[in-house]
Amino acid sequence: MDDRISILDRVFFHPTRFLIVRQLAEANGRLSFVELYRRCNLKNHGTLAAHLRRLERVGYIDCAKSFNGVVPLTTVILTETGRRAYQSHIAALAMLARSPEKREAHA
Repeated sequence: MDDRISILDRVFFHPTRFLIVRQLAEANGRLSFVELYRRCNLKNHGTLAAHLRRLERVGYIDCAKSFNGVVPLTTVILTETGRRAYQSHIAALAMLARSPEKREAHA
C-alpha cells in the first residue's frame, strides 16, 4: 500500500462512517438518530447503531438520550475531535488527489 495512504483516518475507510460524520458536519454537528438514519439511507437501524458505537468509541461522536414526552429521543452529536478528524481526512483526500508536482509544492 502507498505510504501516503497512512495520512488518512482509518475510521473513515468505511463509507457509512464517513457518511455519518459528513451528515453531522453539514447539520451543524447534531441530528436525531431518526433523521440521521433517513439521511444516510441505510437498510436497518442496527447498521447505523453499530457504526455509531464505533464512532463513539474513538470519541468522534456522543449520543445523548432523552425523552420527548414518553417517546425516547437519541441525538447524535459530532464532537470537536470528530470534526477535526473529518476535516483532516478531507484535507488528506484533497492532497492525495493532487498531482505529485502539486503535492510537493504544498509540502
